[in-house]
Amino acid sequence: MALDTRAEALGPELDAANRMRESHLRSLPGMIQQYAGSVHSDPDAAAPDNPIYEYITLMAPKLIYENPRFVTKTARPGSQREVARAIGMGLNRWAKQGRFCRVGKKLAIDFLFAHFVCIIHREPAPGHRRTPDDDPQWPTVTRIDPQRFVFDPIAEDLADARWMGHHFYRDQDDIEKEPESEGWIKDAIESLADNRRNDKVSTRNLYGQTMTDESARKEVRLCEIWVPEHELEDSPGPDFGYHGTIFTFAAQGETDGGYIQVRKPRPYYGPPGGPYVVSGAHIVPSDPFPMSPLQAIDGHTRNLVNQAEFIAETAKRYKRMILVDSADPEIIAKVKAGEHDLVVPVAGAFPQGSGGVVPLEIGGLTEQMLAYMRIVREQWDRASGMHEVQRGNVESDTTATAVAVANDASETRVSGIKDGYAEGVAEIANRVAWYLYHDDDIQFPLGEEAAEELGMVEPWFQGGDFEDRSGATFNDLELEIEPLSMERVSEGMVQRRTLEGIQLIGSLVPVMVQAPFVRWPEVIGSLGEALNMPDLGDWVDMKMLKQASQAQYNPQRSTPMLGRQVGRTPPQVRQEPQGGGGAMPGQPQLQGNITGQNLAVPA
Repeated sequence: MALDTRAEALGPELDAANRMRESHLRSLPGMIQQYAGSVHSDPDAAAPDNPIYEYITLMAPKLIYENPRFVTKTARPGSQREVARAIGMGLNRWAKQGRFCRVGKKLAIDFLFAHFVCIIHREPAPGHRRTPDDDPQWPTVTRIDPQRFVFDPIAEDLADARWMGHHFYRDQDDIEKEPESEGWIKDAIESLADNRRNDKVSTRNLYGQTMTDESARKEVRLCEIWVPEHELEDSPGPDFGYHGTIFTFAAQGETDGGYIQVRKPRPYYGPPGGPYVVSGAHIVPSDPFPMSPLQAIDGHTRNLVNQAEFIAETAKRYKRMILVDSADPEIIAKVKAGEHDLVVPVAGAFPQGSGGVVPLEIGGLTEQMLAYMRIVREQWDRASGMHEVQRGNVESDTTATAVAVANDASETRVSGIKDGYAEGVAEIANRVAWYLYHDDDIQFPLGEEAAEELGMVEPWFQGGDFEDRSGATFNDLELEIEPLSMERVSEGMVQRRTLEGIQLIGSLVPVMVQAPFVRWPEVIGSLGEALNMPDLGDWVDMKMLKQASQAQYNPQRSTPMLGRQVGRTPPQVRQEPQGGGGAMPGQPQLQGNITGQNLAVPA
């Protein structure tokens, strides 16, 4: 049966989805408050230990530190190699120019706390116009607060959800000024004017001061829902890139289920998987919500923080006093003249030999307390996968073997977390690549690096649909993230890799000349992947190597080559244009020129 998309039917499901989300994320506000410390919360509630901050600052740079680099291949290398190359260059330029690293770092924090949610959509890019009539678009990734994301509460897996959406806010005045073509139902918007539930500023305190009605922003709380199975009658359909329908609702009152439709349904143009990407570190059986590392060890974290607070309070209660005989004024005067400790005169019998002075300690820490604190810390370290080596605390008697074993054991767990985040980023790139592949409104310059690689003066990326006669589809593309392209790599590691690469190339080149029958590009590519140097193959000019190998096996030559002629192509060999020579009309391709000559499509 088709899903009932009326507000009266989806309203109760929305409320159920909100309650389910709040139940799963009930520990999130407390974890965020603990992470932020006293600066962003109650100064009197500062904890003496902050393991969440420690974990985030150590793990986040391992997930993303720089923009990712993407590698694209195709299942049809014969006809679609240039298309895959164009998509790869477009993705890398998109990540760099759009500064994906900024939003990627925010997503990494969400990923470690709970899970990350983002929405991929298009927005105008007037700076990419090549002619006055162009209306270029740009794929954009926007973070969605996990506490605002909702989906089908009956689904056992996100992939099976029949709808998903998110809450957001808009100024009511701005909506009322929108043209009718945007589909807003003005009467429904005006009915929200007196709805206090929809005014987020007037219902909360800002830095201890309650906002008044006069100072409120008059924002309305809306919810957009994507229903993949619902197709409007006037929708162009999947053949033209439209998948499902977007509905917009608003809550009417304080009680559950009070929702009205405030915008006409509109077809969704985008990837079949929808506009949302959700990614988490761990899968929970029979539960659609992913689980983060900090959620899994929340009990250990609270126990550690509570014990640290108890230790700190107990240490504050420690007192050292000195009891003296109140009947002996001389002893009292001498003890009081000291620079430390509290003197308490006491009347009564003192032990023999004490001289009328007895030191006394009250409160303070015990060995049992400190031992239990060490146990709690070890439990948290074991559950989180952290250890002193990762923190940079290595004792002088720790051997290199012990450090290596500890690092290997921890990296096994950390690698799983990094892979989970990388899968989410790869899915984001896959959705963006869908727009690059299908949307001919997407065009942008590729920059200097692509110009040098392609030999073009000013290469541009031009999106576009595939050629029907070729049989190729977007699913033929294979997208990967270069290893270690996102995480931080130390300067020492970069230096060692560079030296290793130089030594490796120096030892391989003579062998490569002697053995031309070996597929050296594949060999160097495999070595580059093993050494985490994906550009190792670019260090060798295969054409020059082939010429050197041929010269060795065919030493006779009529005339010697001059220095300025080395590497030049003989006049009788025709060079094919790069980036667009074999591309079919309508395919994503690289456009530009070599010494002024147009390629594929005039720039």
